[in-house]
Amino acid sequence: MDYLCLGCAIPLTSNNKLCGNCQQSPPAYHLVTAGAYQTPVKELISALKYRNNQLIAHEVADLLARRITQLLAAQTINKPDFLIAVPLHWKKHYQRGFNQANLIAECLSQKLNIPILDCCQRNRYTKAQVSLTFKQRQHNLNKAFSITKPITGHTIALVDDVYTTGSTLHELASTIIRAKDVDIQFWTIARTQLE
Repeated sequence: MDYLCLGCAIPLTSNNKLCGNCQQSPPAYHLVTAGAYQTPVKELISALKYRNNQLIAHEVADLLARRITQLLAAQTINKPDFLIAVPLHWKKHYQRGFNQANLIAECLSQKLNIPILDCCQRNRYTKAQVSLTFKQRQHNLNKAFSITKPITGHTIALVDDVYTTGSTLHELASTIIRAKDVDIQFWTIARTQLE
């Protein structure tokens, strides 16, 4: 298993939880990812999201499930009580026909025996994050989510396809924390390269 920092997902040379930077400034949430957002994972995620190849969700979820299983066995992370898929706005869900984060969460739920908690919604139709700067992403997502049902459990994993700046996951986590004080982990298939 490759060692990845649980704060920023950069590769590590040993089984430390955090890199030097994240040890000095600890992250609010653990980031668990299968690896870097590069070929072939990049193409798989693109085929899933933009070419409606939903079967790929099982392949990419399997990559992440293997990583999570290793981290759980090593007691590096706590097993979440629930998974929450990052919600899409209904318009984007209608355009795409599915929510890729939900497909991934469903696969992970089956593989890891962790139930999904459907308790969040996206309130605003936001611009695609891919072309926005960090500041624009934060503004774009401000108050984008709301809680629709009570949150139970003590540890929650938020599931998404790619972690870029973390704006989406951080905004959703902030919304959840305002409703209930829980430990939150971020689970993504891939992490874009740090600049």
